[in-house]
Amino acid sequence: MLELGPLPPPAVAELARRYGVAELATPVLERTRGHTLFAVEALRAAAEGERQDPASVPASLRDAVLARVRRTGPEVETLLRAAVVVGAAFDLEVVADLLGLPVEEAAARAERALAARLLVEAESGAAYELANDLVREVLYESVPRPTRVARHRRLATLLADRPEAAAGHAAAAGDLPAAAEAWLAAAARAAGSYANRDAERLLGEAVAAAVRAVDPGLEVRARLDRGRVRAALGEYQGAFADQERALRLAVEAGDGRSEAVALEQLGWTAFYARDSQAASEVTPKARELAERAAAARGAAPSALLLAGRIRHAEGDLEGARAAFDAVLAGEHDAATGAMGRQSLGLLLEHSDRFAEARRAGDEAVEACRRTGAFRAMLTSSFVATLASANLGDLRGALDRLATMERLLADVEDPMYHARAATTGSWLWRELGELGRARDLATRAVELVGQAGAASHPGLHAQLALAECAIQAGDQAEAAGLLERAAAQLDRPFAYRWRVELRHAELASRLDPAAAERLLELAGTYGSAKYRALGLARIGRHEEAVRVAAPVASDYLLAQVATGPAARAAVDRIAAALPRALRPAFLERGRLASATARA
Repeated sequence: MLELGPLPPPAVAELARRYGVAELATPVLERTRGHTLFAVEALRAAAEGERQDPASVPASLRDAVLARVRRTGPEVETLLRAAVVVGAAFDLEVVADLLGLPVEEAAARAERALAARLLVEAESGAAYELANDLVREVLYESVPRPTRVARHRRLATLLADRPEAAAGHAAAAGDLPAAAEAWLAAAARAAGSYANRDAERLLGEAVAAAVRAVDPGLEVRARLDRGRVRAALGEYQGAFADQERALRLAVEAGDGRSEAVALEQLGWTAFYARDSQAASEVTPKARELAERAAAARGAAPSALLLAGRIRHAEGDLEGARAAFDAVLAGEHDAATGAMGRQSLGLLLEHSDRFAEARRAGDEAVEACRRTGAFRAMLTSSFVATLASANLGDLRGALDRLATMERLLADVEDPMYHARAATTGSWLWRELGELGRARDLATRAVELVGQAGAASHPGLHAQLALAECAIQAGDQAEAAGLLERAAAQLDRPFAYRWRVELRHAELASRLDPAAAERLLELAGTYGSAKYRALGLARIGRHEEAVRVAAPVASDYLLAQVATGPAARAAVDRIAAALPRALRPAFLERGRLASATARA
């Protein structure tokens, strides 16, 4: 008997046209993969009126498939009926375990099915798959339901080390709680590898299974996990929805521990979303939630971390440090320790303790990587980048910024992307690449958009543009940008005090008289860096150098010193740069003016 190969797409299309069902050419081709008998039979059945339900298989076609399977013999048929329960593609070892066969016996049967064109080799080369969807569908439906359920249940156990596959089999067996647990485990693996999109998809399955199982406790866990992943992705609205639903369920069930976790997660989400909403509403909401979480029965140490982060955002550095020290000194899990280290690193950066901040940031990146704390890892990378640049380690800052940008690849949070662009603008200004710096600052402004223009990252992006204008000698443009930014400083928003310091420092470059305001703010917030810059701006360089000395930063020293001290600081920064970057840094970078002062 002559065995025909698969029909090519044009042939299937022509057959469909002749049968008067041209619109079915593509679905028939996809379903049968061009198998001659099955494609012809499917089109004939459709033409003869057996296509009222496009998803159903005509009886004549079903009979043709089953007849072809039976011709391979009972042993191959048994293998195929087990294989279709495993999935469209399957490992021989799994099917062998399911049937209690030696692997070599299963392989011999599979090779006979392959010769009969009922199986094909998967593209990976490590598995088989059914020849087409039609064969799998017909075979699967032909297995009695009790047998299918028993096999799915058995497979859920066999594949416990592959939780996503196990979840699908548990769900097919009707064991929804077990399916949800397996999807939760699979999502945890994905999140641990920073595959947050995959984790969100898997957690969607877990939520749906928990809802169908009417298991509120399981739904709370699934929604809290998904809320955490959505917040990491910058999808705050979806995170709020999950966390608020989890909170309602926990309260209804009297589950104090879950209630505390939900309150805390809502607080973190509100804190992270501070730049994407009306800031005057978000920070108070985060503060309220943090206080409720800390006071809730079963509150975790991370609730105190949240309270510390809010104090930090409002400029209460002593209160923030007390909270962070209390958490890190007490009992806490590894994830809380990583987040605590990250929070302390940012506080050290804002306290002008740059060497300590860089060390804390680098350590926190590794700790967060081990614990899967993705959002904290992003911030840790940001901290280490800023601290490196503030020390004058521009090469180290570029390397750390590249790490941060890789982490941001799958994150849809425009504010974090804007932070990265603004930081890049700063680094390339210092390195003498003003055009590149301006492009990055412009991108940062575009990323935050009109809605985020008055936020912390939005204003820093505008100030980055202003500094580009100053460096280009366009004082009029710089003054206009600073004036627009100043109009936003009379309203509350998170980290406003950081913007105030930065704005005052740039204003003092245009008008030395504005340095008095900079010195006032530096005193209020205890910033040695900005005090030294203010003193240098009014010509008190020796005093500025004394103030800058404890900061131990060549970058700061190069800005406030004169003579050989300034030149030596610039030379040390240049020596640490790659050779290709040194000429532009020394000739066109902002610190080139230190050479002139020398």
